[in-house]
Amino acid sequence: MNEWHDPVEINPARELLQRSDPSGSGGPSPVTQVLTNVAQEHAFEMQRLFERLRTGDHVWNAQFDRLLPVCWRRLSIMHWTPVHVARRAAELLVTGPESRVLDVGSGPGKFCLVGALATLGHFTGVEQRPYLVEFSRSFARKYAIPRVHFLRANAGDLDWSRYNAFYFYNPFYENLDPDKKIDECVELSLSLYDQYIRMAQERLAEAPSGTRVVTFHGMGGDMPEGYERVLQEFWDIGNLDLWIKNPSPEEVISFQKVSSRAEELQASCLSAPNLADAESGPFVALCASTPDTGPATEDSSRRSDCQDPCPELPIVCSKS
Repeated sequence: MNEWHDPVEINPARELLQRSDPSGSGGPSPVTQVLTNVAQEHAFEMQRLFERLRTGDHVWNAQFDRLLPVCWRRLSIMHWTPVHVARRAAELLVTGPESRVLDVGSGPGKFCLVGALATLGHFTGVEQRPYLVEFSRSFARKYAIPRVHFLRANAGDLDWSRYNAFYFYNPFYENLDPDKKIDECVELSLSLYDQYIRMAQERLAEAPSGTRVVTFHGMGGDMPEGYERVLQEFWDIGNLDLWIKNPSPEEVISFQKVSSRAEELQASCLSAPNLADAESGPFVALCASTPDTGPATEDSSRRSDCQDPCPELPIVCSKS
């Protein structure tokens, strides 16, 4: 499988470098120096962005999305978690270095990458589309982002007992609205939607007390018995809910204190910085109420004969 490359690494640039010193003197030519400077500036900007995520400083969603291939960015507002929501969700899920978080339907890995940079937790993303998994792995490897792992598999084939926290950004919704689908890579149907919801409910029901679940726009069905929604925040385009299975009184009280910090939680806007006046903080609601409404290999997706919908990128999902 071809590895994803960012714009400063594409083959034409390499060829240009090879042809930029026709004299054979061995010294850097002007073209070589320019490309070197671009690469260094890019690396510096990336490290500055990552440091802002680590320290909790403000990061625009559009700044992070610029790291994605151009034609994937149009999918961001519907399918990829906004940066500020990802960071907040990770903070709610991670209680310490022992936290093991599973992102069900991880896409290009945005939530896991942000979470690994912003917290001490360990993050695993499971995704069926091979080109998205390859991007996530390549990105994490290139920039040495720790404690993050990506699996190409169906979430139902994983052993969920390895994790003590779960993140859902309504991952099965594509099955209900084919017009919103990402591509033709995975099978979609109403029956599959029902099957996935039942699977998720069964796996969460088997989880021990203390298990944490964060949903953004829900997970598609009711949470199993025993899960209490202890916190709800409205972020820009939907509700971010924290559920804990059989929470202790201390846990419930600790989240009641969050209401005093609501004004400190500043949500960034969804797109470019020139829309800064559209920023708003989250609406916080404390619930503490009941809901109202086998191991897989790393490359065990059901369909691998799909192609990345970005024709300008050298990624083809060939059969394995």
